[in-house]
Amino acid sequence: MKLTRLTPDLRTKFKLPDTVDGAVVLSVEPSSPAADKRIEPGDVIAMANDEKIAGPKDVQKQIDRIKSEGQKSILVVVNKASRRGDPHFLSLKIE
Repeated sequence: MKLTRLTPDLRTKFKLPDTVDGAVVLSVEPSSPAADKRIEPGDVIAMANDEKIAGPKDVQKQIDRIKSEGQKSILVVVNKASRRGDPHFLSLKIE
């Protein structure tokens, strides 16, 4: 999954409300855990492991923490672009 900071241009492109913040998904590898959970370009990772996400580095920091603890999945809040930023809680397997 490729992430980037949520910019005003991306907010407009994906029609995301001003209330949505986090790291926006630019692409998802087919057959990946993210694809299996139906994460799509334009979705926004707003939280990971109860930590607010400002950008891709925050997501990676949480993944690194989970891996160091020996865990195999991470809990994220995803705001779905297709549902105008409606939040969903997902558990993603870490590879």
